[in-house]
Amino acid sequence: MRIAIVDDDEKMIQKTYNMVEQYYKSLDVLIDCYTKSKEFWESWIQNPQYYQLLLFDIEMPEKDGIELAKRIREQNKDIPVIFLTSYMEYVLKGYEVNALRYLTKPLEKSKLFEALKAADKNNENLEKLLLHDKEQDMVVYLKDIVYMEVMDQDIYITMATGEMYKVRYNLKEYETQLKDKGFVRCHRSYLINMKYIKSLEKNQVLLGNGTVIPISRMKKEYTKTLFYEYIQREAR
Repeated sequence: MRIAIVDDDEKMIQKTYNMVEQYYKSLDVLIDCYTKSKEFWESWIQNPQYYQLLLFDIEMPEKDGIELAKRIREQNKDIPVIFLTSYMEYVLKGYEVNALRYLTKPLEKSKLFEALKAADKNNENLEKLLLHDKEQDMVVYLKDIVYMEVMDQDIYITMATGEMYKVRYNLKEYETQLKDKGFVRCHRSYLINMKYIKSLEKNQVLLGNGTVIPISRMKKEYTKTLFYEYIQREAR
């Protein structure tokens, strides 16, 4: 994940950077800082999909955060934008660019953490998976996948909508792709989205749609550990 912080106040940038770094505690998150909106924009136009989260100061010389966000929305309507401001009268203007949050300065860590959690949820809901079959390629949202099941040489993917897709693929490959996306391989034949777990029992998982998925003896502790870690992350 890559994040950009744009603020003409260097002390504020450093404070925001430290809080964001503290929240994620991960080497997988890279944070770029800009004191000039022009410098950020020059970087952005080279690749509008480069960042997954933007934190903008509203009051800046040259181009303020609102104007910058308007230009961003022309190319990317989904990326979460968090505004930092000392003046709440700017909030109404921000509705034009569908801002995720408005945080007042000086920043409160708890408020920023709440905003970052909302941004993560936003991005999670937009993540997609490309499915291949003999006749077509299909794009589905990860959040809508309930579980995957291997039968013979095919994988059957059950969706929250009730739809089911059949693809010829390797479940191990999907496990590798989705292991950090809230999915767990609880059995050699099943990969499930932990979002839909209703209860975790001794030898089986009960999903919200009523489906019962077996847990293999070898995967019991592994499944339990991953599920508890998932719950802790979601509760953060």
